[in-house]
Amino acid sequence: MTAQISNKFIYQENDFDVLGYSKDLEFSPRDYGLRPVALHSALWSGYYYELEVVNNQLVIKNLYINNSENDYPEILGVLPDDRKEDLGLYVYLSVNIPLDYSGKVLLGAGFINKYYHHMGYQEPYAYENLFILTFRDGILVEGEDISKKAALEREEVDKDPLGYMEKEKSILSEYIENAFSLDIDGYYL
Repeated sequence: MTAQISNKFIYQENDFDVLGYSKDLEFSPRDYGLRPVALHSALWSGYYYELEVVNNQLVIKNLYINNSENDYPEILGVLPDDRKEDLGLYVYLSVNIPLDYSGKVLLGAGFINKYYHHMGYQEPYAYENLFILTFRDGILVEGEDISKKAALEREEVDKDPLGYMEKEKSILSEYIENAFSLDIDGYYL
């Protein structure tokens, strides 16, 4: 199993990884005539995106995708760049797909390599900077810095790394499911 490429979020002019959502974002490339397919094991979904708040509205600013039909239709007046980026994906730049999301988004920046694990998504405590953003109907209503909570969890992990990991992996099927989940219910909330 391979570590997955995270969706991205541009917040306060900084790049963050999206670590999870309190509820599904309800975005599907299929709604735009695309059928994403995995290009490699680090991106099983076949796509990822960059979120940003533009004019007070949450949008998918850029969409990176591998389409099964190798046909890339126009989305909101935007055609994909015909040059594939490093991962071999086509990119819809500045497509700005509006989202009416109501919920929380967990963001992380400053990944600490010693906490890397090679399966699924990285743990939130593995980031120096954590924010929880709250949206209502696609409008940002609150941003909270929760970096101190992550630092406290790292202290717990560092006290007994093997014991902590053993506890996390005690039921293998749950561990695997959690590693590939972006659900943050109860996580830092």
